[in-house]
Amino acid sequence: MKINWIERLGDKNPQFLRELQELQFSSLLFAVAISFLGQFLLFIFYQSQLPISYDSTPISHKFCINDPVSEYENQLYCLRDNAGNFVIHWQLWWLNLFTFLSLFGIATLLAGGVYLLVNNLATEQRRGTLNFIRLTPQSPQTILLGKLLGVPSLLYFVFILAIPLHLWAGLSAKIPLLLILSFYLVLIVGCFFFYSAAILFGLVSSSLKLASWLASGTVLLFLLANHYSITGTLVDWLFLFSPTQIVPYLVEATHLNSNSIDGWLILPSSLYSRHWFHIQIGSNATNLLMSSLLNYSLWSYWVWQAIKQCYSKPKKPLLTKKQSYFLVVCFELVMIGFTLVKGDVPAWKEGMIYHYRYLLIFNLVMFLALIMLMTPSRQGINWVRSSQKHNRNGQQFVQNLMRQDSVLLTIGVNLAIAFAFLIPWILFNLEASDQIPALLSLLICYNFILICAVITQIIGLRITQKPALWITGTFGIITILPVIVINLLARNSDETSMLWLFTPYAWAVTKSASQVNILFAILIQWTILGLCTLQMRHDIKKLGESASKALFTESNLHSKR
Repeated sequence: MKINWIERLGDKNPQFLRELQELQFSSLLFAVAISFLGQFLLFIFYQSQLPISYDSTPISHKFCINDPVSEYENQLYCLRDNAGNFVIHWQLWWLNLFTFLSLFGIATLLAGGVYLLVNNLATEQRRGTLNFIRLTPQSPQTILLGKLLGVPSLLYFVFILAIPLHLWAGLSAKIPLLLILSFYLVLIVGCFFFYSAAILFGLVSSSLKLASWLASGTVLLFLLANHYSITGTLVDWLFLFSPTQIVPYLVEATHLNSNSIDGWLILPSSLYSRHWFHIQIGSNATNLLMSSLLNYSLWSYWVWQAIKQCYSKPKKPLLTKKQSYFLVVCFELVMIGFTLVKGDVPAWKEGMIYHYRYLLIFNLVMFLALIMLMTPSRQGINWVRSSQKHNRNGQQFVQNLMRQDSVLLTIGVNLAIAFAFLIPWILFNLEASDQIPALLSLLICYNFILICAVITQIIGLRITQKPALWITGTFGIITILPVIVINLLARNSDETSMLWLFTPYAWAVTKSASQVNILFAILIQWTILGLCTLQMRHDIKKLGESASKALFTESNLHSKR
């Protein structure tokens, strides 16, 4: 008996088939109507932008071909044909239509797809069906790829129907077909990265009611921020995550003035002058395409490592120790590559010390995220009691518990790896007068990170409800609130520089502060780190004793029976 294509699809990926089967025919018709109606309205809108000839009065219009002999007071007027009709610059008209479709399509696909995926995972978690799916013999990759392909399938369908108009507009604007296909490739790979990140976010934040809105809103804000000018710093690396980066190269291929594009269609800033290890990543469309694909591939790989762990073992850390070490190596190599730039930094940002400060900020964010990734999801005493069933000796259980709580040691090793990259960078790239202050600020920043790691452990051991939310809030308070407070105090007093030494942003004052103050700040950090570590060990011991008592009570009950 011949197996039809639906059965074959079910054999390949049952989860994808399940998502498709949940679609209703009415939803499919609605998607078709939305796609064609949207294209029709857009076409009519741009048709309405064309100039209309009511009389022989000369006019100026952006979609006209200018009459070179009609210049009057630096004003060029539209050229007319023999019948008195305006000669339309159709290439420019199609380019505007193409640009709108490209930018709008990217924003809608990314924000809409992220929303649908996060919302779907939250719904599955709420219904309890996600745990049921985990019991199936399918691999995590197969199941979650099925969701990635199936959940936004209506959105895919809407934009697949718009491809003919988009392709026709691009070719009519004289954009090479190969460039248009490159745009589609970047968009597909970009969607894969953002959708993968959405799946990870959905798995770890399923308890948040507004998680889907938060995720899609963040994507939209990121795309909007991508339209600002390049900074000549590490911030420009984030621009590589936006598929909109390739659009200026498509516009440039038409040899038309980019200023002719509608003002409300703000093109993203070009990465033409940016380098990575002295390789000009944006010198042409090919370089940008390869850079974007490599960047997406690298970080998609790490996102999927976390997804597999989170899906298969939701109570375990999202990354293993070995994976965290390789992640830090990848991160430092990428970051350092973007700082080795010469000749393309704006005058007000000259000097490698500015790149170093951004290195510290990016490292701070990365390590705070790594702490959360490495912290196992525990449920307080319930987690302890479930673990104690595998151990019948109270003292040995405490030792196992202390070995399991090794986030601090893992973060310490990762900080050592980062030190191995940053110390040579400081010695080879900074002026001699900046090296000692830079090393001291690096030490203060990494002390702060270790303190955060210990605080995370304490919160994880004490908080039973939504510990990740508590940890995120704590990180936000101790990293953002000091900046606000110090800046407010600086309005009334100039003696606030000492306070910066107790924040991860000590690089702002280490060059001007006295060595005594710097050493005092480091000593205070070590004292806080020591006290927090003692408190963490006390909490671990207390949990162990509680587990031993519970085990003893349970043994007595069994013996009486």
